[in-house]
Amino acid sequence: MQNKTKKILLEVIGWFFIIIGIPSLVVPFLQGILFIVIGLYILSFRFPGLENIFKRFFKKFPGVGERAINFHNRLKNKIGI
Repeated sequence: MQNKTKKILLEVIGWFFIIIGIPSLVVPFLQGILFIVIGLYILSFRFPGLENIFKRFFKKFPGVGERAINFHNRLKNKIGI
C-alpha cells in the first residue's frame, strides 16, 4: 500500500508542476518551461515512455545526462519505486 501511495503522490506532484507551468509561460516572473520540464521529469518515474525520452535526450547531451541519470537513479532508490 505504501508503494502505491508514493506512486500516486509522485503523479500528483508531477501534474501539479505541469499545471503551474502552463500559465507560467505567459507570466514574466515565473519560468514556465522549467516547471513543465520538472513536472515531466517527475512523471518519468511513473511513465516509462517519458523516461525513455529523457534518456535519449541525456545521451544527446552527455554533460547534463550523466548527472541527471545519477540523480534520477538515486531518487528512484530513495523513494523506493
